[in-house]
Amino acid sequence: MASAAEARGARDTYLETLHRIRRAGADANVSVKLTQMGLAIDERLCVENLRAIIAEARDHGSFVRIDMEQSEYTERTLQLFRGRSIRVRERRGRRAAVLPAAHRA
Repeated sequence: MASAAEARGARDTYLETLHRIRRAGADANVSVKLTQMGLAIDERLCVENLRAIIAEARDHGSFVRIDMEQSEYTERTLQLFRGRSIRVRERRGRRAAVLPAAHRA
């Protein structure tokens, strides 16, 4: 993504996709590239966009798969996990990446 507006547009496309999955009654999920969410522009923007998508997926009983990308982004992606911006939890035998602020009971 070249701009924050493009990253937010990509986020909105994922949100609409999750709505369509729910309306169709499909057992499906989405797979997200962090650079598409703005990782190369602003890490906070990326996390903000992921929070919205993960919250929406959770509300629809779905989940989000985060894709690892080319090597220049590998360390930054792992830092999001190490820094606890994203954490992994297990529920009913499934592992899920969760943004802490998005996982509120």
